[in-house]
Amino acid sequence: MTSRKVKRIMNEIKELYSSEEILKNSGIYFNISEDSIEKIQLLFVGNEDTPYENGFYLFELTYPDNYPMIPPKMKYYTQGFFNNPKNKLFNVRFNPNLYTNGKVCLSMLNTWNGPGWVPTNTISNVIVAIQALVLNKNPLQNEPGFESAQKEELEKYNDIIRFSNYKISILDQVNKGSKKEKFKNFDSVIRKIFLDKVDKIDNNLIVLMDQKNNEYIYSRAYNMNMILDYKELYNYFRIVKIKAMIDDKDKDENVKESS
Repeated sequence: MTSRKVKRIMNEIKELYSSEEILKNSGIYFNISEDSIEKIQLLFVGNEDTPYENGFYLFELTYPDNYPMIPPKMKYYTQGFFNNPKNKLFNVRFNPNLYTNGKVCLSMLNTWNGPGWVPTNTISNVIVAIQALVLNKNPLQNEPGFESAQKEELEKYNDIIRFSNYKISILDQVNKGSKKEKFKNFDSVIRKIFLDKVDKIDNNLIVLMDQKNNEYIYSRAYNMNMILDYKELYNYFRIVKIKAMIDDKDKDENVKESS
């Protein structure tokens, strides 16, 4: 790495740590890779009043060789599959800007139309853009051709994403933990946030089970279609809740024994 690049990265990392509490309060967590300061792992917790509410979304940022003249590279890792009513497997497209192959499309990253990267941008700008522009209330409007979609069309997509958020981004994430070692540092954070929010999640699932259970949803966006089996999902939630509480208790006891 050039001295200029090292200095720039160190300044940006310093900026992250100085804003760490503010970021956490906004549902954003970061981890600097032990192998290289050129890689930063990120965890976004979905905001309320969005289909991503309380979901856990994992990204990795990599600084390229000629940074900051070109933007950092981002990869998205929260992925999952469902069988549709015809028993055909499909990979959930959680957002128009987040591809199932991990690509993150954002104008600031020069991977989407619009104002591109300029060297004065920082990773903090990228983080804010992902939270505000990507994980938003009506994500389908980010897809060309759906900018002025009717409310019903937007809600169909949100219904699928909301159900997938609970199953894949919350329950599977808490139950199975991070599949990749580089995200393992977030597992305890994820469990704690889940337990802090567990009553709210419980209430939300009960409401959705009453309103949407066994409803068939088809979205023209990416031809995703599924049956919202909230009853089965709620049973899974109860299992994950108990397991998380036991794991948390065991962790506390182990800490006490070692102190």
